[in-house]
Amino acid sequence: MEIRHVMSGIILRELLAGAYRPSFDDALVSRVRGLTIPPYVSDGNPMWESLLINGKARELLAHTIHAFHDGATEANSFAVLAKNDLSDEKNDEVTRVAKAQLREHGFPEELQANLPDTILAIKKMLEPMERLLGISIDFPSELTSDSAQAFLEQIREKLNPALFDQTEMQLLIKKFVTKTETRPFDVITGKANEKTARNLGTNYRDSERIGLFISQAGEIDLLQVDRANWNLIKESRAPHPLVERGLDARCFTCKPSDVIGKVRAMKETMESAGAR
Repeated sequence: MEIRHVMSGIILRELLAGAYRPSFDDALVSRVRGLTIPPYVSDGNPMWESLLINGKARELLAHTIHAFHDGATEANSFAVLAKNDLSDEKNDEVTRVAKAQLREHGFPEELQANLPDTILAIKKMLEPMERLLGISIDFPSELTSDSAQAFLEQIREKLNPALFDQTEMQLLIKKFVTKTETRPFDVITGKANEKTARNLGTNYRDSERIGLFISQAGEIDLLQVDRANWNLIKESRAPHPLVERGLDARCFTCKPSDVIGKVRAMKETMESAGAR
């Protein structure tokens, strides 16, 4: 069966952050090296040989990825809550936490009342990105809804419009899967324990994979999801973004031992439908 595999940096980071299993890692790298059809890379440039790193270096790498994941979970929770309707009490609590974090990055207490300091803080935050990518960003002289939108559009165009669209799609999925939950709020306000926060981070990364699939559906034919996401796709009262786009039929869930048979059957179905 000729299959073009999809390689994802999201999956690689999960493996590197997980339990160290030398025999499993060796076998996986060997299989990747032995692929006869060049894989499709959905995001980044995953270096699968990094799974062969061991000892203290592997521990440090796993620790770094965990720290990255924890920071991303908090950032994603802020992004999700920014698009949610919160009670006045919860909104005040989230705003208090957000202001405290912004002050750590040089932002003033009142953003609108101290526009020069606010804009200067934004410049300092984006300077590393400007140097890294060799771009120059024009900053607004004042902050209004129109100037903020124009500023975001400028960054979108100077970086990668397709990447921005993909990120927006991923955020849409994250909001959908957490819309009835308190976990994003609990993470932001420090009420969530470590296990809850880590599980939420895993859900966010699952949403990123689904978002990648939607954004790159012209290149990726099938997506395997876990049982929880499968149930959410098929049983949610509100249509899942995959259902809205008619892509749910290209998703599947099954035991690891049944993957090959499942993919073969779905491939034959797709080829048969294409021949009609």
